[in-house]
Amino acid sequence: TTQSENCCFSTYFNKFEGDTLIESITYKHVLQSDDSLNSWYHIGYVREDATSGLWFRNTAGVEGLLYKYYLQLNDTFTLRNTSLPSAIDTVTLIVTSIDSVQINASWKQRIELIHISGYSQYTDTWIEDMGSLQGIMFPGCFISNYRALLCLFENDLPVYKNENYINCYYYTT
Repeated sequence: TTQSENCCFSTYFNKFEGDTLIESITYKHVLQSDDSLNSWYHIGYVREDATSGLWFRNTAGVEGLLYKYYLQLNDTFTLRNTSLPSAIDTVTLIVTSIDSVQINASWKQRIELIHISGYSQYTDTWIEDMGSLQGIMFPGCFISNYRALLCLFENDLPVYKNENYINCYYYTT
């Protein structure tokens, strides 16, 4: 869910499905919908590199690191989220804390991150096997006033539901 400049909230649905081969590398298609009918459109591809992280390749063929793996306290690293406009797609983050949180009877690593831009500080939280609590496609994204991961499904089974919301979408008229 994201808040627009004017007033209102909207919900983005994302799904990863269907393998494809690009330059001898296997990717999954990333589809997105922003309507209640789930009219899906293709926004790019993701691939996982077990040694470095999750990579996103946009439809123009530009690839960037979406999530970095094996982070330690005080690590500083740069993400390049190529699903965002190029003027804001790169962000440097610092790991400020690492602990565990229980989600659906499983303990998951929680990583708190900070981005310092001028005199402003922005924070993000990542949960192991889930991604950013701002939304799976928005790690380290600080262009909106408010983003929240509402729900996460894996193989059509619920993995996470934000307890601050009744539904897995934010409904506005």
